[in-house]
Amino acid sequence: MIVPREEIIKTRDWVFELNKSKYTHFRELSPEITHENYQTCTKVDYEPVESEYENIHEAWGRLKEHFKDQIVNTHNSKGKSKSKYFTTEDGYVYRLSDHWGIVKSCVWTRAGEGNMIASLMLSGDTEIGRAHLSSFKVHRYVDMRRHIHLNPAWCEQISTIVDFTNHLLKLKQDPEFNDQSNEDKNLIGKWGGYFKKELLCVKNLEYSKSLHTFVQ
Repeated sequence: MIVPREEIIKTRDWVFELNKSKYTHFRELSPEITHENYQTCTKVDYEPVESEYENIHEAWGRLKEHFKDQIVNTHNSKGKSKSKYFTTEDGYVYRLSDHWGIVKSCVWTRAGEGNMIASLMLSGDTEIGRAHLSSFKVHRYVDMRRHIHLNPAWCEQISTIVDFTNHLLKLKQDPEFNDQSNEDKNLIGKWGGYFKKELLCVKNLEYSKSLHTFVQ
């Protein structure tokens, strides 16, 4: 059995260096703020929308009716938050809500005001605001579960060690493996397993379609 000691060490060091860029923020992957993603990690000040209707919910309904042919999407928050949204084809986001300031991963004030704490228990009067998508700025809030993702560039690069990793796994199953020195057995077993673990991180992503033969 030929143990590729130098290649294992070289690959190990390369993976360590590559893993410095393993994860990235959602906004690195989606820097453009659009109708579909404006509710994630953004900051904006909504301008008040006044209405002749005293009942705010009637005012909201009339507003939607006015823009019915221009609305590109709508959204109603679930749970404790009863906020409602719609966006128009000219780029405006309309929001009906009783809380402003810190809203999940965003900082959304209305006329420069908001309670600035993430609590729906401190709600106020329900009001309508609007802001143009061009006014939204990136707010780099970090929720490790939601806003930090595997870097696609990392996924593409790590996939290049699939063949070498499979080779190490086969060496470990070779009858001659047990005849090797403890140092060589550790080198093959430890780093073959480590490389496989890294590759498994991408198995459920698009990139893994080319790796389906790897997961054994």
